[in-house]
Amino acid sequence: MNSLAEFEYLLTKAQDRHFQEGYKDPEACYTKITKKGDSSNHDYRDATSGGLGRMGYTPETGMMHIDEYVAGTERVATFKKYTIGLVMPEELLTDMASNKRTRQDNVKLFSNFSRDAGESANWTKETICTDFQTKATSTTADTQWPGAGRDAIALAGTHSTLKGAVSWVNVQTAQPLSAVAIAEGITMLSNQPNDVGRPQGGIKDVTLVVGRYWEWRALEILGTDKQVDTANNNVNLLKTGRSNVKLVVNPYLSETDTSWLLLAGHHQLTRFEKQEPTLSKQTDTYSGSRIFRVMMRFGINFFSARGVVYCAGQ
Repeated sequence: MNSLAEFEYLLTKAQDRHFQEGYKDPEACYTKITKKGDSSNHDYRDATSGGLGRMGYTPETGMMHIDEYVAGTERVATFKKYTIGLVMPEELLTDMASNKRTRQDNVKLFSNFSRDAGESANWTKETICTDFQTKATSTTADTQWPGAGRDAIALAGTHSTLKGAVSWVNVQTAQPLSAVAIAEGITMLSNQPNDVGRPQGGIKDVTLVVGRYWEWRALEILGTDKQVDTANNNVNLLKTGRSNVKLVVNPYLSETDTSWLLLAGHHQLTRFEKQEPTLSKQTDTYSGSRIFRVMMRFGINFFSARGVVYCAGQ
């Protein structure tokens, strides 16, 4: 809450510059690295099951091989409430009524509140969805991050299938970003079996998510036809047509964050936009202050670790 003195400064000296000296809002990122989930109910519940395995050899007149479906763990996604607001002192309302300059400057300042609150909401969504990368190896739940997955393992770790206990890993050895590292990650995506342990087809479309630390290096790697940083004439692994890699640069990662994510098209990193930012205005009956408030409900969850490979970088 600003004091009356602070409002007087904002309304008489800073009205033309306002709060921020920005130049351009970054392009939306969270919509490129997450999928929109169903938020029509008060929460979202998802359950999986393992299907049939391989047929068993059966001798003549022998009994058929009997299999069964295996139930997975239910996953519940909830939607959290986020708010931001301003409180305008009652004294300022009096000054507005008696001073034309104050009244005009107040309109100029508060007419931008809805826009600024909308930008605040988008910023909040971006930072929450960035947790899929910054907290990929964390099993600790907090107000934003759901913690461990269905198997009590972090999003990035060593997982097992529901049937057959086939292990698979979706976290790479820490290393600098390179064409070889990206190719290894795509192979790891392709090697992820389904819930009964059956191998899946090769991955064609992949999204590489990096921070600005790797932005120019990633552009160089993905844009070079021949091998990067060598004098030989071998083809760049990523230009063989085996997979199509799209680049997303996430500016909400720290400038020193060297990690990256590889996402296949079937990944299940999900966002839930239960309630878009909603503006309300009211008066505090105890203090007389005018309250401007914006509220939204938003949440994230992952329903499978498949389709994701994480590397901590260098």
